[in-house]
Amino acid sequence: LCLAILDQYFATSIRQRWQQWANIKLAHRLMTIVIIFWLFHSIPYFIYYTHITSSSTNQTLCQMTNPILINYFTYVYLLTLSNLIPMLTVIFGLLAFLNVRNTAYRTVPVVRRELDKQLTAMVLIQVLISFCTFLPY
Repeated sequence: LCLAILDQYFATSIRQRWQQWANIKLAHRLMTIVIIFWLFHSIPYFIYYTHITSSSTNQTLCQMTNPILINYFTYVYLLTLSNLIPMLTVIFGLLAFLNVRNTAYRTVPVVRRELDKQLTAMVLIQVLISFCTFLPY
């Protein structure tokens, strides 16, 4: 979602240089990088999550056992990856919406302008729904 809204922002930008960033080749490369990042990000969780049986309640819990991973999860994952990135999507979503509203003042074909408006509205609604679901966290 973050990459989709960034692409939409760059595609609707006034600056020609930023519009060049919205291409399929770059999107494929960024998706590959993101997939590899999340795959490597999840490996420590497979290793350091263990089943611990509580002696008082006799329930089995799945908990992190590595203190470094606990600190990483608390300060890096929760603060940046799960909070900062959704906030950035909201900001860039609003900026893309403003870019589309300003396309009426540019010499852009009417068909493209309407498609940009429709796609930006769809992505902006996705961003708002995503933001509302992330808000409790």
